[in-house]
Amino acid sequence: PGGVATSEQYIAMDDLCSTYANGALKLTTRQAYQLHGVVKKNLKTTMQGINKACMDTLAACGDVNRNVIGNPHIRKSKVHAEVNRLSNALNTHLKPRTSAYHEIWLDKKRVGGGTDYEPIYGQTYLPRKFKIAIAVPPRNDVDVFAHCLGFIAIVDSRGNLEGWNVTIGGGMGTTHGNKL
Repeated sequence: PGGVATSEQYIAMDDLCSTYANGALKLTTRQAYQLHGVVKKNLKTTMQGINKACMDTLAACGDVNRNVIGNPHIRKSKVHAEVNRLSNALNTHLKPRTSAYHEIWLDKKRVGGGTDYEPIYGQTYLPRKFKIAIAVPPRNDVDVFAHCLGFIAIVDSRGNLEGWNVTIGGGMGTTHGNKL
């Protein structure tokens, strides 16, 4: 979340991409890495390698909140650093608590049977994917208006975070042209 990765994480992703994917590591508008061409027999090993690099693919798809994106320039100002901390905290708070990801990909305990407790999503999750972005003016480098929920920092004359302008709507995961 927040567009920050260490050089070690980048190298790990590049190695995984070179070893198990088609060699083209991509960065997405969701501030995530994308590997293409991973064949089924290499999928679990790839997922475990991602986890070993202290990264994950949890909530990369499905009807949950995707990673929260924000300006990655944490050294630019104290507001940028604060926004990045908020992006990470919000992302952690909204991540699904299901154990299925860890069971399937990381060989942790039971697979199936039983019910996971989801304090945010409940039993049904969301009706569609949900995307959040946090911007620090004067740049809108996260395209805040294209997200379901956006926060635009209000910075006072001393460079302190004073509050937020909030945007709602974005694409809302719609498929245009479908009958309602």
